[in-house]
Amino acid sequence: MKLPVLFVAHGSPLNAVRDNAYTEEWQNYGDELLDEFDGEIRAVLCVSSQWVTEGSRVTAAAEPPTLHDFSGFPPELHEVRYPAAGSPELAERVCTLLGAEADTQRGIDHGAWTVLKRLVPDASVPVVQLSLDRRLNAQGHFDLAAKLAPLRKEGVLVVATGHTVSNPQLQDWQHPDRPGNAYPWADLARELINKWANGRRYDRLLDEENYPVAIRQALHDRRCFYPLLYALALRGEKEPLEFFNDEIVGKSLSMTSLIIGFL
Repeated sequence: MKLPVLFVAHGSPLNAVRDNAYTEEWQNYGDELLDEFDGEIRAVLCVSSQWVTEGSRVTAAAEPPTLHDFSGFPPELHEVRYPAAGSPELAERVCTLLGAEADTQRGIDHGAWTVLKRLVPDASVPVVQLSLDRRLNAQGHFDLAAKLAPLRKEGVLVVATGHTVSNPQLQDWQHPDRPGNAYPWADLARELINKWANGRRYDRLLDEENYPVAIRQALHDRRCFYPLLYALALRGEKEPLEFFNDEIVGKSLSMTSLIIGFL
């Protein structure tokens, strides 16, 4: 048994508490996965754009707290808790595979729990989170992620969260969640990244020095983009890739998400 891999564009933290077309899709995939792999998903390993460290770190607390690592949102969001257990056992396994360091104090950040709250609403599956090593470039993240491949056959669902297009400096903050009317460069970048990902043109995705101008504009903060590479690095040679929520909101933020190895 080999579990699928997800990359989910998490969008606003409010997606944890407000229903929309994007969160409905997250929940639909969660329902399908839990039904298809009933009892076989032992834990979730999440790679979020929101946790960046010097070197790779892994949450190892038995009961990781819910981090509210944001400001300016209504009280209802700060009251949300995602009480999934941790998995020190999985944390140790990830540390062994990657040469990472365990962190027994760190909780689960909003890039992870806002999505997981929809995928596994009852928080019944243990969660471990892996940080992004700020010292690595795209190729480095891709190579590191490939070392996680054995986990897919060990009951671990890998969920990466971030954005393929994210330029907050140019985002339409008056209508941050409104789809359509994207900047031309944002649409072009989305199309190129989708084409390269689907067609396994990883050489183009990893060649940061030669990105087209549109992609340079789209990847204003590359930590949002790097989680995508953790999903793609785990794609088997003949595994299908399916996009969902494939549109841009606020003119410059892509909600494009994908699932690998699941039909």
